[in-house]
Amino acid sequence: MASGVHASLTDSPVRGNESLPSLGDRQVGCARRPKLLDQLRESLRSRHYSPRTEQAYCHWVRRYIHFHNIRHPAEMSEPEINAFLTHLATKEKVSAYTQNQALAALLFLYRHVLGREVATWAKSSAPTNLNACLWS
Repeated sequence: MASGVHASLTDSPVRGNESLPSLGDRQVGCARRPKLLDQLRESLRSRHYSPRTEQAYCHWVRRYIHFHNIRHPAEMSEPEINAFLTHLATKEKVSAYTQNQALAALLFLYRHVLGREVATWAKSSAPTNLNACLWS
């Protein structure tokens, strides 16, 4: 029995001058940084946003990331946000309210999760009175 235990100690993968990997090289479950959407959810919850707003903001951030071929938002800035919002307006023909919601989600992400200010745009608005548009 003792020889079995001794044999398992000598069959260790670490031999001679080799050393175990440092803690920095290992993936430690509790030390990993939370994923982006988890950070977004936590930030929304800490500010007491409603669960429905949380769901909508996560949806828009996910669509933004996938629109740009799964690039991390930290690698992107105003031109990518503008391209995404333009795509929503022109190709998907979403309403002004929907564009504003997507913009609000992205601004929240950049300001409160990534800690970066991005240029703000005037909100999209649909004309309420056609005559006012024609005569302005």
